[in-house]
Amino acid sequence: MRIDCGGNDEEVQIVGNVLEDCAQGIRLADTGNAPSSIMGNELIGMNSTNYAAMEITGGTGTVEVRRNRVISWTACLTIQSLVSPLAQPSLVVNNSFISTNGAGLNLPSMTSNIHVLNNSISGGNYALVGIGAGTGLVLRNNIFRDNTNPITVRLSAGRVSASDRNIYHSATAPTSVDWGGTTHTTVAALSGATGMDTNSSFTEDQYLDPLADLHTCSMHADAGAVVETMVTTDIEGNPRDPSTPDIGAYEFTPELWNEQLDLCVAADPITKYWIRA
Repeated sequence: MRIDCGGNDEEVQIVGNVLEDCAQGIRLADTGNAPSSIMGNELIGMNSTNYAAMEITGGTGTVEVRRNRVISWTACLTIQSLVSPLAQPSLVVNNSFISTNGAGLNLPSMTSNIHVLNNSISGGNYALVGIGAGTGLVLRNNIFRDNTNPITVRLSAGRVSASDRNIYHSATAPTSVDWGGTTHTTVAALSGATGMDTNSSFTEDQYLDPLADLHTCSMHADAGAVVETMVTTDIEGNPRDPSTPDIGAYEFTPELWNEQLDLCVAADPITKYWIRA
């Protein structure tokens, strides 16, 4: 599905599509200054070795990428040369991105004013890459996991204007973040160097299946997010807690298994500590 607006300020809405086992997914190019959206789509088993499952290229307007579920061989979403207005940034919100061999989210050079909020990402070659020129990148309330590389996220230092309340985890120790060419392996080191991510965590993501299902039972994700006014529901349309929402794409209530009753029951409030027998 390729839509090229040729810079003619044409609004595009790509909503509710299901694509399976395709070599190309959604490609949106040069929408000019018009607002556009890619929402509620499922792209499963995308198998191209050349294209991201979803690609957005060019434009000076606002693009909203919300509530999409993607499983792809290469990057799930690439946004390139999109320079959105500072007052109306583009949004990447409430998405589940699984890449088996690429970055979950790729933001190459010349992309500015993108807010990445409440996403669950599992990457095969970094969860997030943002290398090159660009400004105004905001990262909050996301779960970033890499399955093959200790570095979960790679960023050019000048790209990011705000980052906090994120969970970083790699299946290959030690979990780390590459910020401006310097690798940080603790929140204290990352926060000390950047002045950001003070309330983030380097901890396990607790995805149900990092290659198929990014629901989580992480105690750090539960009630760990900051309220975002533009994020009132989760990827499945469930309402976000108005005061203590969860980190990641899925809002959830912790449950415990009651063996006697053979059902799940609400757990006591999470204290963010594991108790092992």
